[in-house]
Amino acid sequence: MKKLLLILSLFTLSLAVNAQFEGSVNFEKSKGKVQVKYQYKVKGENVRVEEYGNGGSLDGIQLVNTTSKSVFALSPDRLMYMEAKNKRPQRTASVTVQKTKTSKTVNGKSCVKWVVTNKEQDRKIIYWVTKGDYNFFIPFLITLNRAEKSAVYFLQVDGNAGYFPMLAEEYNMAGLLISKLEATNVTAKKLQDSDFKVPAGYKKFER
Repeated sequence: MKKLLLILSLFTLSLAVNAQFEGSVNFEKSKGKVQVKYQYKVKGENVRVEEYGNGGSLDGIQLVNTTSKSVFALSPDRLMYMEAKNKRPQRTASVTVQKTKTSKTVNGKSCVKWVVTNKEQDRKIIYWVTKGDYNFFIPFLITLNRAEKSAVYFLQVDGNAGYFPMLAEEYNMAGLLISKLEATNVTAKKLQDSDFKVPAGYKKFER
């Protein structure tokens, strides 16, 4: 009986460790007068990023695989796709991290406040992060290797695995808000494998 309970406990622990968020995340990004909306669809090692313009038009899609490190960019308007190979060195930054115990609820998720500062770049980013089965997020940021400071700084935080920023506010050291990225809705749901494949009818863009 003790052996059976031990096996069941280990099995339950294994499921918890290997748990992975599957579903969609809606984002709103603002920088000055520019506002962009995104939706992430996540399933296992795959992330689909949809970018929406004014009026809700679907302007672009990225299909990201965090295991193979592949990124495909799709143009819904032109029905074309191309492989977006990332050959840049991994971006990094020297930051100071303060993990506070301050908490608040952001769009239904209980969050704590992290403050990440880089005085050389005249930047401070305040993250409100939630803990969960968001293990896709760090490999996703590494694969895309984006230049946005909100992404670069987050990767420098020790113990960031499983955390997800529901809100990231970028300030200069004088306190002026530079940009804001907010997850407005996080929905766990089953997704179709076809969401992460180049649709039929798309032609490969040849340079």
